[in-house]
This record gives sequence, C-alpha cells and structure tokens, in this order.
Amino acid sequence: LRVMAASDERVRLLELFQLQNDEGPCLECFRTGTPVLVPDLTREADRWPHFVTAAHRSGFGAVQALPMRLRDEVV
Repeated sequence: LRVMAASDERVRLLELFQLQNDEGPCLECFRTGTPVLVPDLTREADRWPHFVTAAHRSGFGAVQALPMRLRDEVV
C-alpha cells in the first residue's frame, strides 16, 4: 500500500504512520474490505495503541475508513 492522496499534510503523515507501524483504521479497512467507523479514538487504544497516540497528537479524535474497490478487489 501507499498514500495516493490526502486532504492535508496532517492526514498524509498519519496515513504514512499507519503504513510504517502496520496498524490503524485504513489498514484494517483494506485487509477486511469493510468500513471502519470510530467516533471516539480513546476507546480504541487497545486495538491500535500507536495509531491512537499519533492521531491524538495530530488533533484527531475520530476516524472513518471506507474500502475502495475495483470490481471485486479492494484497492
């Protein structure tokens, strides 16, 4: 996986963080092919400990990841 686009620099850096640390909502979404909706990241510290810390440092408190598909394949 690689980051193709981001809405701003903070988001791009957080996406790169997920790839480098192999944890986070986007990776989970890609692997499962299902949406990941987290309205309160503080409740997910056990699920993604490094990502939650980085997201809070960047000012994020919630995340949403949606799978992108090309026919039957998650891309």
